[in-house]
Amino acid sequence: SSLHVGHLPLLFTLCHCHKAGFQPIVLVGGATGRIGDPSGKSTERPELPLDVIETNVNQLQKSLNSFWEGYKQWCTQNNQKDGDKELLMVNNDDWYKDKNVLEFLGSVGRNMNVATMLSRDSVQTRMGV
Repeated sequence: SSLHVGHLPLLFTLCHCHKAGFQPIVLVGGATGRIGDPSGKSTERPELPLDVIETNVNQLQKSLNSFWEGYKQWCTQNNQKDGDKELLMVNNDDWYKDKNVLEFLGSVGRNMNVATMLSRDSVQTRMGV
């Protein structure tokens, strides 16, 4: 629901790319919040109610917008060129919320290899292998 120090390297990279003329795009994981992210976790996260996920996404977007405005102000105050493209913020829930299981498996699942997924340390840790 908020930014933390782990976001800084990505945010600074976003600013540098923006100054170089690239379109700044931030991906917020509303869908990821709905299904959970197993990376580095040995146990499943408790399922969050949809209203909590929406609140978290809104707060994160608000924090990101605040950071971006601060970055643009810093550029102005320090005579730094910033890019001319506006920040584009995308929520991955917008891509997936209306897909049913068959559509998802047909479009996304066909590109997944179960053997590759099972070989990942994060999956093995989660499965207790």
